[in-house]
Amino acid sequence: MTARLTARDRWLLHALFDHDVFTTAQIALATGTGTRSTQRTLRRLYDLGVLDSFRPYLEVGSAPEHYTLGPAGAVVLAAERAVDLKALGWRADRSARIAHSPWLGHDVARNDLMVRLAADHHTDAARRLTLWACERVCATLWGDHVHPDAYAHYRHHPPGDPGRGGGRAVAFFLEYDTGTTALARVDAKLAGYAGLAASTHPPTPTLVLIHTSTPRREAALRNRLQPTATTLGVPVATTHHALTDGGSPSDAVWLPLAGTAARTALLELPTHYRHPGPAPTAPGTWTPDPDDESNPGALRWPPAPPLPPTRTAVPGRGRG
Repeated sequence: MTARLTARDRWLLHALFDHDVFTTAQIALATGTGTRSTQRTLRRLYDLGVLDSFRPYLEVGSAPEHYTLGPAGAVVLAAERAVDLKALGWRADRSARIAHSPWLGHDVARNDLMVRLAADHHTDAARRLTLWACERVCATLWGDHVHPDAYAHYRHHPPGDPGRGGGRAVAFFLEYDTGTTALARVDAKLAGYAGLAASTHPPTPTLVLIHTSTPRREAALRNRLQPTATTLGVPVATTHHALTDGGSPSDAVWLPLAGTAARTALLELPTHYRHPGPAPTAPGTWTPDPDDESNPGALRWPPAPPLPPTRTAVPGRGRG
């Protein structure tokens, strides 16, 4: 079976292990392929047992197919990582647990936002989401301070720029707010971000993006958070679903909490704050090197790349 898996198939297994669930449309967007081609690929992987799938119940209409890591896919990942399924953290009831999770809608919507950000690269090769760390990785690295829904690096390199000195980049934590959490609870999270920034020398705050449900909810959040963010020195920007639905989250949809009245593009947000930077990690954290005793901060299994490898022609097998 493993001989029938392409490099892009394997990428999907790793991505589903990280992010739990994607819809057909999200996978098509991430891979840059048409819906029918994506459906054929997913059906093949489902028939192999590499993927599992379900459709959530809706009182009106029908939900899209949702895909999760299947039992054969978990075996492949465990073999690649030289561990058993228990050590991998995969359970036989994983798909059922995801399907019936009260957080399913939240997780699918968060993944949709991040996938659309990653897909910018398909229309503009100078733009790339270079890192997307899932909630589980964030808890491992920064759980003593914060529990964001994601952490990411996004950059733009002009044509011909080798990636040194030119271009722009932004690192951010994402809080995906569906409007059901008490404002006081959201406000209390800022103390954790301030504490994380203070753990470095000199203190380096990391941008916190809050995506919420409606304009009214965004206004309420901003009124509640602004005094706290100003006092603690936490750089925060907000947006809401109507502004990001169907477009790229990198567009001018973010409103800094720093008093400006203008919506700002993602890559412009750092200019509104004093020296924001990436979240603190040990050197080599994002590099897979679990046996390097000199680098205890390295993750055993770093996040999957936000996009699959480029398609390449393989002799005798078509495109992989």
